[in-house]
Amino acid sequence: MTTKLLLKFQEYCKDKTIAVVGNSSCLFDKSYGELIDSHDIVIRFNWALESNIKRWPANVGTKFDVYVFAIRSASKLRSILNRGILRDKDFVIRTRHDDSYYLDEKDRKRILYYSAEEFKESISNEYFVTKEPSSGAMITQFLIDCVDFKSISLFGFDFFESSNNRPQESNEFKSFFFNAHHKGMESHFFKSLISEYKGTGKFKHYK
Repeated sequence: MTTKLLLKFQEYCKDKTIAVVGNSSCLFDKSYGELIDSHDIVIRFNWALESNIKRWPANVGTKFDVYVFAIRSASKLRSILNRGILRDKDFVIRTRHDDSYYLDEKDRKRILYYSAEEFKESISNEYFVTKEPSSGAMITQFLIDCVDFKSISLFGFDFFESSNNRPQESNEFKSFFFNAHHKGMESHFFKSLISEYKGTGKFKHYK
């Protein structure tokens, strides 16, 4: 992880309210848009970047400050960077895969990398033994480990309960249940965090 960029990110998030918005279909059954946008910082993932979220302001909000890319494709990341659609994002975080070798120096300096190894070092051995963690699990742990936040609020996280199992049945954010993940383990991981922070007001889960 780039130390200088991490320090900037830590200062950026200090004492801020952070909305972490997943891509679950359950978002479209709620009207959390205004609440999401009321946060100081809004983090979104993967295909949300290329979806016109302004089509559903009442459901998902429109604010988008930090982009998390977890797709297993270095060429896709380079294409996104080359198209310039990240210019208005304050930070870009790459989880799971380190493909910095594939990018030019200017782009490498702009991206925070958070590897699967760093994630596993910071959690209990009982989690994610046989399956990969979701990008949502990884970025939540990253924030808890690295940032002095005021609060973290989760939206669009139902631990794949509303996700279809096939890509052709994916939702508006191209989200479907990827079998590299484990529904039960995702639920266990997040519910442990919810329990740990219960009563503090620092960690909220909006179902």
